[in-house]
Amino acid sequence: MSGLAEVIRALTAQDYASPMLSFHTASRVEITADPSMDWTLDGEFAKGAEHINIENLHSAVRVMAPKG
Repeated sequence: MSGLAEVIRALTAQDYASPMLSFHTASRVEITADPSMDWTLDGEFAKGAEHINIENLHSAVRVMAPKG
């Protein structure tokens, strides 16, 4: 099985112990990538860029709804 097929299999099966997956905790991540490679974060499309900065803005969104 190819590496990509193994990653897809592991994620689909929720086999998070797979040696093909690695999890890390960070509040900010900077990625250097090929600018021609488009990407997504949580399903949101983004055009490719050489430098990609992702930051976790904890409690940055406030949702207000009427009492029900």
